[in-house]
Amino acid sequence: MRNSVLTFSMSILLVMSLTCGFTWAEESGLSWSTFLGGSSYEVAHALALDSLGNPVLAGWTLSSDFPTTPGAYDQTYNGNHDVFVAALSASGSSLLWSTFLGGSGYEDAYALALNSLGNPVLAGWTLSSDFPTTPGAYDRTYNGSHDVFVAALSASGSSLLWSTFLGGSQTDSACALMLDSSGSPVVTGYTLSTDFPKTPGAYDQTYNGAEDVFVSRLSSTGNALLWSTFLGGSGRDVGSDLALDLSGNPVVTGYTLSTDFPKTPGAYDQTYNGSHDVFVTKFEISTEAESRDHLMGLPETSELNQNSPNPFNANTEIRYQIPQNGHVTLKILNILGQEVRTLADFWREAGEYAVIWDGRDNGGQEVASGVYFCRLKTSDFHNTIKMVLIK
Repeated sequence: MRNSVLTFSMSILLVMSLTCGFTWAEESGLSWSTFLGGSSYEVAHALALDSLGNPVLAGWTLSSDFPTTPGAYDQTYNGNHDVFVAALSASGSSLLWSTFLGGSGYEDAYALALNSLGNPVLAGWTLSSDFPTTPGAYDRTYNGSHDVFVAALSASGSSLLWSTFLGGSQTDSACALMLDSSGSPVVTGYTLSTDFPKTPGAYDQTYNGAEDVFVSRLSSTGNALLWSTFLGGSGRDVGSDLALDLSGNPVVTGYTLSTDFPKTPGAYDQTYNGSHDVFVTKFEISTEAESRDHLMGLPETSELNQNSPNPFNANTEIRYQIPQNGHVTLKILNILGQEVRTLADFWREAGEYAVIWDGRDNGGQEVASGVYFCRLKTSDFHNTIKMVLIK
């Protein structure tokens, strides 16, 4: 099992703002530096700064006495190899909050990001069948061997907002996570599972052999898998980091041992150079979680189908079809006819499409319970359906 246990003992040493240059000015130096840990092993892998400059960090600990704070989500060590998530003050002078997260087995957190509300969203791997998940999460069943987890805590560390497994029957691990403009986490890492979950219309739905990269996008509340794909060749491939462009498209990097790793015409280097090569890959996906169905034939008419489920309390799927290429707009309106969310506003090829609406507005905020309308418009078609959101 890779990266599961380190063979040396250490506490976390968090160092901030070390200034250096060709010469030292008298006022230059270490702004602050602190230990964080218990009596056994711990390692931090991920860190982000909140809007006040407070560092929020995550990793793993073997210390039952790792410092936690009153009111934190989980103040009790769960055994073996727990995730910790902690926040320090911007001055490094105090521990604002700290919590365990885990089950009875081993787990580690490798990636962390803060959403617009300051809530930490983290990803890693777990060997615990009892790793905490939440009602309505995408996957609450441990899939075996070594699952990815993705979870969100409140900004105060006092509650687990949502938590889900993600994986197949073999080893799966998350290495990096980013949040798109709607707060939806996009995760990459590696998988040995031929049955790792994929979504219709994704780039590659077939496991390529040895060890594949995966790239997956979950809803902002963790209750749906919006987009998921394999990436790789016949050898070992690992996704180690990613970034999102302005449209939410993931750019992924890592390493490959596959001579047949996918390349594109006109790319900088289309020839495998030997041993371990770096890869850089960009996907084009819809930030509205829209996927195109593979059809034997094109639809003959335009249609907007009733969303399902309806009523809904978390997310709902909206399906539509267009018989010819053209510009499509798909918008959510409130009962006053005001725009709440734009799900599509672009050119589309003829085909059948499915869109997930997660009950959030264009600003990423959850909307209130009530009646909403979904309106589809093309150059020669206009239809509206009624939807009911219940929380």
